[in-house]
Amino acid sequence: MAEFTKHEIVSTVKSIAPLKAPGMDGFLAIFYQKFWHIVGEEITKFCLDVLKGVRNMEEFNFISIVLIPKVNSPKLISQFRPISLCNVITRLFQKGTSKKGFALKLDMSKAYDRIEWSFLEKMMSEMGFCDDWVSIIMRCVRSVTYSIVLNGRNGEAFHPRRGLRQ
Repeated sequence: MAEFTKHEIVSTVKSIAPLKAPGMDGFLAIFYQKFWHIVGEEITKFCLDVLKGVRNMEEFNFISIVLIPKVNSPKLISQFRPISLCNVITRLFQKGTSKKGFALKLDMSKAYDRIEWSFLEKMMSEMGFCDDWVSIIMRCVRSVTYSIVLNGRNGEAFHPRRGLRQ
């Protein structure tokens, strides 16, 4: 597998919607885009270190889930739309790895909730993806931590055991 480059990281940062909702750190992508000349070198080094396995993804792979009502006075969980709030660095990895050529279409209703990680890993290996690539994807999948935001506050963090974030 070809190594990720500084150029790929820069182009991925530039391609993120600049005013999309910030993560819990409060930073929008536009901050990184406008001040790349100041923060770019450190962000690039951090990202490349993570991709090489030198740094740990748990350092940034935290997602807060906010439940937005789909109807007035919702009474059931199905009447809420979950919105994931993640920081720009997490989005950079999501977008960067998908641009590198990994796409998997599953034609099942809400399959992302039920995917067993061992199945995903074995399937990628069987499809001929190189071991380094499978390792990067699985580190992204396994390192995520979630928290539900209720009344403006993060609840207790939890680690999923299966499923894929959208």
